[in-house]
Amino acid sequence: MRKWLYSIAIMAMCGAVSALGVTIHKDVYDTATVVLEDFSGMNNLASAMTLVTFTSSTNGVATYNYASNAGPEGYITYATLAQSFDPSRYKSMRIRMAVDSDDAGSAVVQVYPTPIGPAGVVGMVVTTGTTLKETSFDLSTKTANGIGARIDTFNHTNDGTDDDCQIDYIMADLGRTIGIEFDHDGDLNQTAQVNLSNVTVQNGFLSGGTTTIGDAQINLLALGAPTIDAGIYKYVEIRLKGDPGDKIDLFWSTAATGGSATPVKVAVEAAENSDGNYHTYLLDFSDEAQWTGNLTSLRLDPVSTTNATFELDYVRFMEVRGPELPEILFFDDFDDTVDNNPTNPAARATGTLANTVKYYITGLTATGEVAVTNGLLDWTGTNALNGDLLTANGGQNLQLSSSAGANSAFNWAPYVAGETYTISFTYRTASASPLTFGLADTPIIGGWDADNVVGFDFAFGSYGVNWQTGSDGISSNTAGATANTEYDIELTIEEAQGLAEIRVNGSLITTRSIDFENAGRYIAFGEPTKYGGYIDNLKVAVDAPLVEKFAVIPALDLIANGNEFQVTNTVTVTHPTVHNVAGTFGDFSTFWSNYVEVVGWTPYYADPDGLTANIGTPGADDGGVPVLDGTFYLDTLLDPNNNWITLNSSMNYRNGMMQEDILNGVTIKAGVNYYLKIDVSQSTSTDQSEATFTAALTMGAGSTHPATAVSGSLISITADSVPTIKEMAYQTATISGANLLAAQTSGPVNLIFDHVNAKAIADYPVSPNPTNIAQVSQLRIASVSLTVNSPANDLNKDGILDEDDVALANLYLAGDGGETATNRQDILTGEGFTPAQALAYLNLTDFDIDGDNDFDAADIVALEGLLPGYGNWAANALLTAGVNDGLLDDVEAGGGDGFNNLLEYALGGDPLAYDAADLQPVLMAMKEGGTDWFYYIQNRRTEDPSLSYVVLLNNNLIYGTPVTNAPIGQSAEVGGFTTFTNRTDVDNVEFFQLKVQKD
Repeated sequence: MRKWLYSIAIMAMCGAVSALGVTIHKDVYDTATVVLEDFSGMNNLASAMTLVTFTSSTNGVATYNYASNAGPEGYITYATLAQSFDPSRYKSMRIRMAVDSDDAGSAVVQVYPTPIGPAGVVGMVVTTGTTLKETSFDLSTKTANGIGARIDTFNHTNDGTDDDCQIDYIMADLGRTIGIEFDHDGDLNQTAQVNLSNVTVQNGFLSGGTTTIGDAQINLLALGAPTIDAGIYKYVEIRLKGDPGDKIDLFWSTAATGGSATPVKVAVEAAENSDGNYHTYLLDFSDEAQWTGNLTSLRLDPVSTTNATFELDYVRFMEVRGPELPEILFFDDFDDTVDNNPTNPAARATGTLANTVKYYITGLTATGEVAVTNGLLDWTGTNALNGDLLTANGGQNLQLSSSAGANSAFNWAPYVAGETYTISFTYRTASASPLTFGLADTPIIGGWDADNVVGFDFAFGSYGVNWQTGSDGISSNTAGATANTEYDIELTIEEAQGLAEIRVNGSLITTRSIDFENAGRYIAFGEPTKYGGYIDNLKVAVDAPLVEKFAVIPALDLIANGNEFQVTNTVTVTHPTVHNVAGTFGDFSTFWSNYVEVVGWTPYYADPDGLTANIGTPGADDGGVPVLDGTFYLDTLLDPNNNWITLNSSMNYRNGMMQEDILNGVTIKAGVNYYLKIDVSQSTSTDQSEATFTAALTMGAGSTHPATAVSGSLISITADSVPTIKEMAYQTATISGANLLAAQTSGPVNLIFDHVNAKAIADYPVSPNPTNIAQVSQLRIASVSLTVNSPANDLNKDGILDEDDVALANLYLAGDGGETATNRQDILTGEGFTPAQALAYLNLTDFDIDGDNDFDAADIVALEGLLPGYGNWAANALLTAGVNDGLLDDVEAGGGDGFNNLLEYALGGDPLAYDAADLQPVLMAMKEGGTDWFYYIQNRRTEDPSLSYVVLLNNNLIYGTPVTNAPIGQSAEVGGFTTFTNRTDVDNVEFFQLKVQKD
């Protein structure tokens, strides 16, 4: 896993592009700079000094003296530096210093990054004097380990007087950087201020306020500032805070803009976004055409209103921007001074999902057993050490939920699946029993013994800091925990590599393989019986991508709103989430007056026994009259938490949903197969023994009858044969493009699915029990799709392997506008990915045509060799281009076998072999239904849409016009070929003719 060092904990937000070619990012980048020493204390930070003495450290600057009688050369060593750095990433070192060497006009300052030695030296000429100036040292060719540095500040012969050196800071940068830092108290660092009052530099930042005039300005290139070449320094990073509701502007000019007289304005932050907190703004000028040559002016307006205040930490001009920080999806520090709601953390939580994630806590028997108090989510009740408010109450479990206080597990999969992400939290144990943790791919409530619950894919608990991968079968690491001790836990889940790293109090405890078999990601905690504890700082964050992934090419889905069902016109009165589908006959009291429409779907039903007439008003309380008032036998529900539509049925009630005219405007390809796939599961609490599930594509406006099903599309199965859990198995049907085309020409094609239960309702219609669960069948539909059934190597998922797939492969190999595919793979393998894992991470597994775990130019060649076109066939058949590869050539030795290359290609022959007898269509006689028939069976290539086949009939071989004979059957495809069968009755004298044509 890639480790980005020296991250700053800031919230991720999206970048915005200004009207100029400037992209502005707010708080999304890790710092490109490491502060190695800032000399903010009073102590001497040097680990060794040669011919140099430490004088003082005041106002953020350390002063060293080179005595008049000292001989060359004097230097200062920092080993180790206050902060180490990785020189393989940080290629530059900046030191702001003043070297007063008396009458010498300049001095050579040498830096020896450790390990110290001549091979590591970097020298720069520094103007001598008492003014602090920044000097950069190029480390890009050095092999230093970044532990420390030796600075030869007095690399000259002493002139007989004492010399001084002052050092403000030492910093390391990813690339060449010029910094305007404010680390020296009282030092404005060569900047000038206009319309500002109370300007001061203190504690590492420049602060001030606006006058009554307004128009506050900080001129950053005012008083002897260094030359800034915009061609090198494409990024400007600014860290500051202004007053809430204020705005920040940056004015700049170069020769390309007309010089300083015509500055260009970039609105760094609009007024409605400023919140009075520190933020880091990264301005990317790499796409700005006028950001070229030397900057002639640069002015920062930190506030815009009168009587406003600000603080400016730094402005940096950078050759290289920092890498992205992890995106914080959710963070709750349980700050009860902000909000103490134990189930709805939205008011205090931060992150992308702050307003989405809720809590569900089970096992509560009294108010306050689990409370947000003292900055914690506290299980301890009134006992500061252990135990709940009530003894032996069975413990409480915390589930990250979609609804506050409801059992509706929140699915993290859309945000984390396939990524590298961290789950971190602080917890305190009690009586050697931790608050347990579980991560699963199916919804599950937390438990006190998570370690032994196979439903968790990864868990710890119940005794000690035990770690396992649950259902994947790797045993626990039983390291005991201490009662009433706080632990910091960080789990790093690397799904791309199938690994999980576990850290306790910063130390790596173990690394485990982990494998999610299902699509969900669910998080839960549990508290052991009678033992308390607390949780703090609960965070879920996704790591910044190591490299950008290539876009996944999805299979074309012809069903709109068939997954993660979208709804409209929602009416909520009773239940917070589950609703009756409008227009249906659900009448269960829990959902009375709750309605929703499912976008694009229409309910339908058949009611041969008149049940709907006996429920009264659907979705309403009729006081028990008529006899089925309040029943759930006819429910059609939408449950957004589980993402399914529920269909209930009893006594022959046909309960279904339809999407009409699904092929309207859709281009269907005759040579392509289409795949109907439905995720349907049954409820284990109801009786499916006499129920049937049906799905089909139907023909005709509004048709819901299975008799009108498109050939091959009908699914009809017993309801008790479907899974009891969604996403476990799917009901499928394969429909040929030819059959869909035929259906499309006859009128609208619809999609239906429904459910019929034949079980009778006892005592109906006189005095039945309207809520007897044994008399109802319940099925749940979680998704439905109709997609192209792509052949192997169909990279663009259009159902055909052709030149378009080669074009896509070439586009991805070149990088599709970003880093090349080769470079991205190299970066990942350099980070420890296996080649196969790198391909999977980049969504390139299907592009590895030759199977060598690498996507490169050889795969393009291999893909071209698989194209079904005639040219590839001829080359693979060893025909010679321009010599014997013509369509009408018959090239077998001795004059051919009577089948030219076109027929050999179309029927599956070998143009160099005498195989005409094997390719001839088969003619056979058979009696069927009292009629004698001649059957004509021939091969057809399925993978080349440029081929067309027609069987003709005529009563002689010379005269008359033949007629087309339609096939009566087709076999399944095998190896790119299928067989078609035609027939004619024996009573007529007729001749079959197969006509093959290539466009």
